[in-house]
Amino acid sequence: MSEDKTSNPMDLIMNVSYNNGTHFIAENDAGSRIAIGGENPCPIEYLIASLGGCTGTKVIKGLSERGVKPKSFTVRIEGSRRKTPPTVFEKIHVTFMLSGDLDDRMVAETIQETMTLKCPIAVTLGRVGNVTWEHCLI
Repeated sequence: MSEDKTSNPMDLIMNVSYNNGTHFIAENDAGSRIAIGGENPCPIEYLIASLGGCTGTKVIKGLSERGVKPKSFTVRIEGSRRKTPPTVFEKIHVTFMLSGDLDDRMVAETIQETMTLKCPIAVTLGRVGNVTWEHCLI
């Protein structure tokens, strides 16, 4: 029986293989690889980076759909973790910094929609912890 390559876009498969010491390699079905651990970012850093990448992508897409393109755009994420195990995040704060000819209200609405509906990483983290956000037009 052959494997069906037309999977649901909501399905996700990631193989994470031990590579030596504290190194792992994550590979998706398309063959893209991510090095984890050692001199590379650790898993918790990838979690925060994925939050930034997901929210950033969704905000840019949302603004684009409204006919707006920022001149510059940066997502800064600050997280506070417990000092004792389990060292989960107690708080995550996301700051979106944008410049250009932007309407403050439209940016705020786009970010609100991203954080509460469009970015599954932000929504997931928000369901299990304290995730806050703000934006500043620079």
